[in-house]
Amino acid sequence: MTRDGDRSRAWLPFALLVAVLAARAVLAWRLAPGRDEVAYWAWAHLREGYSPALTTTIRIATNLLGDSARAIRLPGVIAATSAPFVLASIVRARGASTPIAGWTALALAASLGAAWAGVVAHPDAWLLLAASGFAATAGARPPGVGPAASAALTALSKPVGGILGFPAAWLAIRRFRSAPAQSLLSLLILAVGAVLVATRLDSETRRGLAELGRFAAGTGVFPRIAWTALELLANAGPGLLYVAGVGAFRGRRDDVVRLTGLGWVAVFATFLLAGQAKANWFLPGLLLLAPAGADALGRAGRTRRLAALTLASIGWLVAVGALIAAPGWSDRLRGWPAIDRTYAIHVGPREGAVSSARRWSERFREYAELPARDPRVTAALERGAILGSRDYGLAFGLAWAHGRPATGSPPRVWLPTDPVFATSTGELPLEADVVWVEPRGTLPPAAVVAAFREFRAAAAHPAEPGIEPGLEVFYGIGYRGLVASAP
Repeated sequence: MTRDGDRSRAWLPFALLVAVLAARAVLAWRLAPGRDEVAYWAWAHLREGYSPALTTTIRIATNLLGDSARAIRLPGVIAATSAPFVLASIVRARGASTPIAGWTALALAASLGAAWAGVVAHPDAWLLLAASGFAATAGARPPGVGPAASAALTALSKPVGGILGFPAAWLAIRRFRSAPAQSLLSLLILAVGAVLVATRLDSETRRGLAELGRFAAGTGVFPRIAWTALELLANAGPGLLYVAGVGAFRGRRDDVVRLTGLGWVAVFATFLLAGQAKANWFLPGLLLLAPAGADALGRAGRTRRLAALTLASIGWLVAVGALIAAPGWSDRLRGWPAIDRTYAIHVGPREGAVSSARRWSERFREYAELPARDPRVTAALERGAILGSRDYGLAFGLAWAHGRPATGSPPRVWLPTDPVFATSTGELPLEADVVWVEPRGTLPPAAVVAAFREFRAAAAHPAEPGIEPGLEVFYGIGYRGLVASAP
């Protein structure tokens, strides 16, 4: 008998874990690439900025396996698949039973945010793996250089991952007298990670990142909190929220991993109060709280409650997965206009500038459907024009359509109005020509039009074969330089 009761049931959560991970792998194998994925693919050929861990592994995978959605996703699938097993080993190392470890790992794997990162190419796959590595090593005796290495990887996964650098530095400094060599090596690792991140984030990129997740103007504090709570429930699932919540309120006060998780959640709760939040930003904090929660649940003998809530997470995950896997799944949201329109609540300055989506169905379609090759764009690229847009998903989607697999790399892309990508895509040479693309009914920014000697719309009959529906194409001839920041 285990502390929780029947050892014969220990296999169930791990069997379900394997089933969930296998289903995620099937979706990763089947789904067409989305707009953010091809952006990361193109970014891998440019100067790394937002997530060097993701773009570097994408570049390695595509160099070895060729340019395909499966190659782009493979590194992240491996990382996201590993994180639940690392979490299970942490829980077992703390003395909890095998069933508790299995249900805790399953709660993470069945959370929608972690599952999504295990299906599509996403920085959160590496962020969650690095956070689980921090949890595994920070609680060890002695911790060694593991916390510093994990903290550096979190920062290279997402800049916000640098939060873990503070507890990692504290652990290194605290052990300086007993292990000076390890402490100095840990501090060196953290310094190198900080330099690598800082050198890839110029002022324009930082300005763009500061707008990520910002709520629409005029959204009050209480609507923001309510919206984020619902989004967090959908993204994390009841199982992970439950075990993390128990860890937050019933864990040991001297548990450095738990304290780090509380600090992570507190930081992003502060962001929420300031008007900027996304549910997946909280996931690493919940992961860090989960070991303490699993330990407390094991002592209290509450395995069944965790199991029931984790099964509810699986049910929600299966429902969303079935919706995604079905043809035309994004259009089905139009049947629930009250839900479909709620996306506008979270359309802040950046989302409004780089995407024309104002409904969930429109946003999901951006991930489900990429633009096809357009003869107007093809002809311009063959003449040596550079592909430009204010919509990074549209630009990189066309780059994917025109650059793979014929050339093995994307065409040159220019995104002058997007601070996140402006530095990575670079400035245009003088007298360069551009084929500029916009969503249907949208005109180019005035500053972009004024930057060329001649700027005109591409003439095309709506019924011409191959014309991408809803795509506005313009030709800019003779680049003279931007005289002002384009809105």
